[in-house]
Amino acid sequence: MFHKIKRFILLVFQSFWEGYKYLFCWQGRANRLQFWSFWILSALACMLLNMFSFYSKSPVVSAVFNIFTYLTVFANISYTVRRFHDQNLRIFVLLLIWGLFLFFGGGYLNAYMQLLTMASADEMPSVESVSSLLTTSFLFFCGFMVVSAVYVFFLLRAGTKGVNRYNYRPKATWISAFIMGVLICIPPIYTLLQQKEKTGYLSLQSLIVGDASPEIYLLNDEALAPVSQEELLDAIYKINLFE
Repeated sequence: MFHKIKRFILLVFQSFWEGYKYLFCWQGRANRLQFWSFWILSALACMLLNMFSFYSKSPVVSAVFNIFTYLTVFANISYTVRRFHDQNLRIFVLLLIWGLFLFFGGGYLNAYMQLLTMASADEMPSVESVSSLLTTSFLFFCGFMVVSAVYVFFLLRAGTKGVNRYNYRPKATWISAFIMGVLICIPPIYTLLQQKEKTGYLSLQSLIVGDASPEIYLLNDEALAPVSQEELLDAIYKINLFE
């Protein structure tokens, strides 16, 4: 009995490690125990790191949390692909489900934002427009929940017995590594471009650490320049004084 428990615990932690080991791998299979072991342990690790980062107020811990969370997202993508392979399903099925997620989720958020815009407008919106948006948002929400149920069903579904077309050990290919590399580069590049547009310069510290940077940006005649809190308070005092 003890031997079986020990073997189970080792398998759980091995599955957790393999999520990062095969970060760029879309080949092979992953059964339910492997996938959910990684998912649960990675979620717990992210929550613990987040709590430690919040209470420690350390830029180093914050950077470790951001990088770990970033890698965990893409490790989950690879594990999900292998989980679908375990059921002898092609990646196109997973891409279709993700596409439906974006369609229904985006439609619901769009309708919800329009409702918020109407609520904050000066003019009273018509009953027909509000009713139409409520119906649209409800339909998109129902579609999103249905797709979520189908997605969870496939993640919980048992794999095919015996050999299928993906029955070999995980091995990263240059195609999957290239695509994952491109996906990994998109969010930081987008963040840097947004930072360049808003502040006029790039800061790798704020990209890695997040909001831990003490810099505050003040709008002047030329661009957004970093200023201290004292300078910002002094500028606000002068504006209020002249008004």
